[in-house]
Amino acid sequence: MESNRSVEAASPLEQRILNLAKSQSTIRTRDAIAGGIHPEDLRRLVDRGVLLKSGRGMYTYIDAELTEYHSLAVASQRVEHGVICLLSALQFHGIGTQAPFEVWVAIDVHAR
Repeated sequence: MESNRSVEAASPLEQRILNLAKSQSTIRTRDAIAGGIHPEDLRRLVDRGVLLKSGRGMYTYIDAELTEYHSLAVASQRVEHGVICLLSALQFHGIGTQAPFEVWVAIDVHAR
């Protein structure tokens, strides 16, 4: 359901950010910069209540319909070469009965 926020008065740049946020579950600051969007524009939309800062360098559209796997998606974006594993992978695939309270991610030995 769409809210009554002041999205109509958005500049073309802000509208581009909103379209990106609606099409993806989260926007990373570095992806916005690569797309020619300044981080300050993201902060302005957070201040207006249109975007939610969901983590360091991560933004989510406030009216996005998030699933129970949103935290897995955010973890996957935060750890680019990581692999969701162990209890998190089992829960995602519906195997077993345990529900981890944290996301399990495997990374390469040489990753930092």
